[in-house]
Amino acid sequence: MNESEIKAIAHQLSCPQGEAGIEIGNKMNALNTFITSRTIEVFSPKPNEVIAELGPGNGALSESMVHTLGKNGCYYGIEPSDVMAEEARQRLSGNACTVDIHSGDL
Repeated sequence: MNESEIKAIAHQLSCPQGEAGIEIGNKMNALNTFITSRTIEVFSPKPNEVIAELGPGNGALSESMVHTLGKNGCYYGIEPSDVMAEEARQRLSGNACTVDIHSGDL
């Protein structure tokens, strides 16, 4: 792998873009599932809370937490990747709580 390829991969990992970004986001979910699940378990979100998450990616690992918040809860995600932010919006928008995903530079 040459330096240009390594830089392209590093850029996708830091701010996924396009179809390749969606694929990277899915792979990141697979690799981060255990630690994220344990963190949410320890964090123990409750109904009606307001939660802000930095870098939710495509939202797949946040679904259970968002579902727990219920109709009076609020979830705010701040995601640097526009592609991942849109994926998170689509994935999390059907929940009872208020879901607001912001994208762009942090």
